[in-house]
Amino acid sequence: MAAPNPTAEFFARKLPRTVILALYVIIPAMFLILAFFCHPMADDFAYAASVREHGFLAVQKYWYLEWSGRWASTILITAFLGITKLDPDLYWIVPVGHLLGMFGGIWVLIRTLAGNLASRREILIAAAGALVIFLASVPGPPQAFYWVEGAGTYTAASILVLLLLATLVRAANSPPKWLPIPIIVLAILTAGMNETTMFLLCGILTLGTAAQFYLRAESRYHWLAALLAAGMGAAIVILAPGNSQRMEAVESHPGIFGALGMTFSFGTEYILAWLFEPVLIGTCILALPFAIRWSAQYLANCPRWMLWAMPVVAVGIGYAGFFPAAWSIGDDPPDRTLGVIYFFFLLGAFASLAAGAELWRRRSALEEIPHWKHVQLAGRLILLAGLLGTADNPIEAAKSLGKATPYDELLEARYARIEEALANGEMNLVVAPIEDEPETIHFDDITEDPEHWRNTACAEFFGLESIRTTEEQ
Repeated sequence: MAAPNPTAEFFARKLPRTVILALYVIIPAMFLILAFFCHPMADDFAYAASVREHGFLAVQKYWYLEWSGRWASTILITAFLGITKLDPDLYWIVPVGHLLGMFGGIWVLIRTLAGNLASRREILIAAAGALVIFLASVPGPPQAFYWVEGAGTYTAASILVLLLLATLVRAANSPPKWLPIPIIVLAILTAGMNETTMFLLCGILTLGTAAQFYLRAESRYHWLAALLAAGMGAAIVILAPGNSQRMEAVESHPGIFGALGMTFSFGTEYILAWLFEPVLIGTCILALPFAIRWSAQYLANCPRWMLWAMPVVAVGIGYAGFFPAAWSIGDDPPDRTLGVIYFFFLLGAFASLAAGAELWRRRSALEEIPHWKHVQLAGRLILLAGLLGTADNPIEAAKSLGKATPYDELLEARYARIEEALANGEMNLVVAPIEDEPETIHFDDITEDPEHWRNTACAEFFGLESIRTTEEQ
């Protein structure tokens, strides 16, 4: 038997693993650093002005009756704006809070799933890896993290989904008597965040509850409580008078069959692209040993047909995520909506991996975790190729770091100019446009047209009669 080659072992195993672990720190760090350079934009000013005009309690009624049934996200967003007064110096709380919240939600879910199957270090690495997958490939990080409306409506909903799933997993293992309380609260809040999350969550809870009763699982009534609570939250959204006014703002609707056609078209385009992302493929290969351990504990009682059905359901959930936008706006979902669809796609991908691992375990009669050195080396190399090459978000974040300081200085200069104008009684203001903004930070600036809705919202917030940009520098 040939003696092991230390050099080959270093380049084949230790070096790729070390680089991946370093990227698990560097990539989230880049996104966190950029958080301190983002500023309020567009809808932020409209929301903040409405809170100031109506007050926190009255503004809930205003938005519910006049524009949107998303009662839970409206509460979250207006609470933040009411407390901070949309102070640009405090806006970093939005991206930092949602980045840390996403990591925390992932960690809680993995920790609950792992139990005694993994060490604290393994759980921490797995949570960091899952966060990096999301950051590397999520459509539209600017709207997902760096914009209070996008983050507070969609990313916050995804965090709530993670916490809800963790409580439902906890219900399968000698749950405490008080566990239904957080399950009900999380379910009703999550359904009230946005229509896409509401639609997909209710579908997952319906199928999950049916499966739990079929298996006569101990947690079946916890799932039923979550389903009923989500249904209550969804009813509040659907019955909002403001929904009809919002729908009237859309020029045309495709109808049910047109929306189904768009759902299939958009879903196929995005899901096929997501399925073949090197970051996801590499991570799934590396996660196989844990998936086998996990599936043996949680899926051992599932019949084979249920395991085979899980990937089909996962793909169906992915497609279903495109329907609300197709029906309501008759177009491709905006980035913030794509972000939450991608989140559910990832949940389905890892659930399918676990189902496949359980089928493999049964067929191969595996009694212990196999260590496929060559397969895992391939997984590491594929993951590295994705993180360092094919995934656009980390590259754009790195480029944005170089643009962040000048961008921040330009907006700080604009705020100073607005204060000067107000002090001098200058109520119709012309400011320089912002150019070469960082791609990763949300940017939806005012225009040259003082009557544009973004301009009027900004002017109302700052107490101006009008504000616009000019091409003159």
